[in-house]
Amino acid sequence: SIRLIMKSIIVNRLVLISLFFMLFFSNCGFQLNRNRAELKNGANSLHIQEVVNKSYSPALDVNIKRELEIILGTKKIEIMSKKQADLVIRLELLDLIVKKTKYALDPTNNVQSYQFNFKLIGKMKLIDNRDINQFSKTRSKSFIENKNIKADIDYISLNQDLTDIEKQSGNDDVVSSFVTNIVNELTDAF
Repeated sequence: SIRLIMKSIIVNRLVLISLFFMLFFSNCGFQLNRNRAELKNGANSLHIQEVVNKSYSPALDVNIKRELEIILGTKKIEIMSKKQADLVIRLELLDLIVKKTKYALDPTNNVQSYQFNFKLIGKMKLIDNRDINQFSKTRSKSFIENKNIKADIDYISLNQDLTDIEKQSGNDDVVSSFVTNIVNELTDAF
C-alpha cells in the first residue's frame, strides 16, 4: 500500500512537470497586452492627415499632434503614411478658452486662491481608408464626421492672474485630456 502511494505521488509529479514543459515550450499564444489598444472596426494603422488650428493659440496644433503621436505609440497603434493606413484622422481645433471661474479665501492662513478653467474645443473626422470604390476611385463615407471633442480642466493658482508657467501647465493638461478623448473615440473599449 505504501508502494502504491509512492507510485501515485511520483506519477502526479511527472504529470505536473510534463504539463509545465508543454505549456512553456508550446508557445500557446497567450499574451498580456494591457498597453495595446484596438482601433475601431479592426483597423491596424492610422494616419494623422492634418491638425487645423482655428483657435488663437499658437502652436496648439503642433502640441496636439505630438501628444497624439506619443499616446498612440504607447498604445502600440501604428502611424503610417496615408496610402498605407487603415484609418485617416483629421482634427480641427476651434477654440481654447481660459476663464477665471472662482476664488476662495482660506480663513486659517488668510491665503486667497483662484480657480481657472481651461476648455479646448475641436472636431474630429475619421475616414476608413480601406474602403475605396474601385470604379470611381472615391473614398467611402467618413467613419466619424465632425465629432465634437472637448476637454475641460480646472487649475488652481495663488495668483490673481496666471503666470506664464501656470498657463503652460494648464495648456499641457488640457491638451493631454483632449488627446485622451480623441484616443477614446478612435479605439474600441474592452
